[in-house]
Amino acid sequence: QYQKLPDDQKAKTIDNFVSKAKTNARAEIILELTQGLQGDALKVELSKHKKSGLMTREVFNKWQELK
Repeated sequence: QYQKLPDDQKAKTIDNFVSKAKTNARAEIILELTQGLQGDALKVELSKHKKSGLMTREVFNKWQELK
C-alpha cells in the first residue's frame, strides 16, 4: 500500500510517523522526570517543562495516557 503512494504522500506519511515518535519520546521523558512526584512538586515540574518547550499540549495529553 505504501509503495503505491505518490512521493508527496509517502513524505507526508513519514513526517506523521516521525512527529508521533517525537511526541511519544518527549512524553516518556516527562514521565521519567515526574515519576514519584505528587501535588505541588508535580505541578512545579510540569510547569518547568512547559516553559522550556519540552511539554506541549500534545505531549501533555500523551503523558496523561502513559501515567
